[in-house]
This record gives sequence, structure tokens and C-alpha cells, in this order.
Amino acid sequence: MKAKLLIALLAAASLFTACSKDQKEDDDVIFCCAKPGNFISATKADTTWRTNELALSHDKDSLVLIASANGEKLRLSIKLIDTGKYAITPINGIYNVTLKGNTTASEYRATADTSNYINVITYSPATYYINGEFKAKFVKIANSSNADLPDTISFTKGRFRAAIPK
Repeated sequence: MKAKLLIALLAAASLFTACSKDQKEDDDVIFCCAKPGNFISATKADTTWRTNELALSHDKDSLVLIASANGEKLRLSIKLIDTGKYAITPINGIYNVTLKGNTTASEYRATADTSNYINVITYSPATYYINGEFKAKFVKIANSSNADLPDTISFTKGRFRAAIPK
């Protein structure tokens, strides 16, 4: 009886100690035992903008992140080589706001500012996993139809993690 209890306690202890966690800032906790879900978050207009609706496209050297939340769509693309910092430009940074369905109310492009970036912290094609941080400022393009939306929108303290499609 004592041997079975001892074995059960050792098994339970090994489960709890085998899985450690690495505490990141805020609520970003990565566990070794479970593959993390996709998410992207940032501060936008002094509020937290967060969604799990993050699609990732990876083809040879291109990586495209597309996030959707409440009629907003953020698209960032880079020529991914490895970990490191990549510039977000008016060509590869797009932000859209839609109203009532698929009608685009306003489209924004990243500013031509050197402070816009994606920093890839972890990139592992072997485990199909990527995470990083970003910062981007967007300006409304001239033909946007909704004058009620702001002329500029900034995402700061941005973070993301996602599974890389196989």
C-alpha cells in the first residue's frame, strides 16, 4: 500500500515539476506542456486591443500576420529570415476599419517612420512557432470614406505569438 502511494506521489510530483513556465510581461505566459494559442495584443488609443483571431501565412521568406477584431483588420508582412527587427512600411503595414459587414469605412497605411517595426523574438520552423513584438503608427489614406474616424492610429506595446502553418 505504501509503495503504491509513494509511486503515485512521485508521478504527481514529476508532472508538476517537469512542466515549467516562463513568465513574460503582463499576462503572456508560455507553458512548456501545451502549444500556445494564437494571439496578438497592443495598446491602441490608451486601451488594450487584443484578439485570438490571428492568421499567419508563411511562404519561403515571407510572413504575413492578419488579425481581426470588432470590424478592424491589421495586416503586417515582412521578409522573414530569422529572429530580429524588421521595418513596417506603408507597403507592408495596413489597417482597415469596416462597418456593418464588408464595407470598408477607412483604410490606413503605416507611416514612413523608422520607429515602426516587428521584432521577431522566437522563430522556430522546426516547432512551427513564432512570437514577437511590434509598434506601428498608421495614417488614413485620402480616399477613406468615414470622416468620423481619426486621421492616425498607433499600436504600441504590441505582442504576438502564433503557430506557423505547415
